[in-house]
Amino acid sequence: MLRKISGVEIGNYSIKLALCSRNGLLRAQSAPLPDNVVKSGRITAPVAAGEQLRALRRSLRGAPRAAALVLPPSLVVSRRVTLPAMTEQEIALNLPYEFRDFLKGQNSEYYYDYIVQETVKDSSGKPEKLKLFASAVPSRAIAMYFSLFRSAGFRLKAAIPPEAALQNLIRGRTDLPQELAVADIGHTLTSVYFFCGGSFRAVKRIEAGSSLVDEAVAYEKNMDVHIARNYKENDLEQVQTLETCKNAYNNLAVEIMKAINFYSYENRSGTLRDIYCIGGGSDLKPLLEVIRHTTEKTLHPASELVPCGSQGCFSAPDCVLAAGAAMQAVR
Repeated sequence: MLRKISGVEIGNYSIKLALCSRNGLLRAQSAPLPDNVVKSGRITAPVAAGEQLRALRRSLRGAPRAAALVLPPSLVVSRRVTLPAMTEQEIALNLPYEFRDFLKGQNSEYYYDYIVQETVKDSSGKPEKLKLFASAVPSRAIAMYFSLFRSAGFRLKAAIPPEAALQNLIRGRTDLPQELAVADIGHTLTSVYFFCGGSFRAVKRIEAGSSLVDEAVAYEKNMDVHIARNYKENDLEQVQTLETCKNAYNNLAVEIMKAINFYSYENRSGTLRDIYCIGGGSDLKPLLEVIRHTTEKTLHPASELVPCGSQGCFSAPDCVLAAGAAMQAVR
């Protein structure tokens, strides 16, 4: 078990780095990526990505060489699986067959891993079934990440999907609701994750994010979208209150509401009342107000997902997943 580790998430437009210990997050920082280095979660220019990651590590002084990675959703196939009670060796043998209808290519071309979410026992107390959250990722992708991290001065110790990263954080808190949603508002993708009893239940991907606001500002101000993004992030000329931006907020909020309504319909006995907002888009206060009004749920800041005792140093909502990956390796 490691005392400290660096958590890393490589998004389409930025790299996030979080330094964590067993007690929680210590420091976090993100840096933009050049255009086209990452497309739809897939790294198209590993050398450039490695250089940016190395530069970010140097800027976040004291970042350990040992690192844990959040895998992009587009690269991972994840499933909730129920198996008869069996040993770890038996799970390793049987798990590939649970993915045979969901993968391209041969099963041998993938790495498999899992988290035991629940052990179901019979009337005598003997384990009867195992409920797992299982994932498969192409082995060639893992090999590429190992090389990229090595070039940046890191040693890759773990690579997990975002669902597992969030579950690490949620299980590290004792003050969270029994049932909750996490809205990860990225640049071009918003993911709404649902958890119950500390375990992952479902996710809805929305092919839209805070870039809708960039486009609205660019249209209204007749400027390049990259300049518009700077205007949005710093609320220059109060662009966040433009009518075109309000339309973008409404469009994204409605999609989030649809995801929540569908989950609630499928889980009618649930008590979902809380949404935790993370990602770069969660810094947009007008957007959060529209989401609050549209969903009629209680919204919480990203810092409330970080393990107890670390809120005081947390100011990077886009680094939450990176912190969750790090917690995988320090526990």
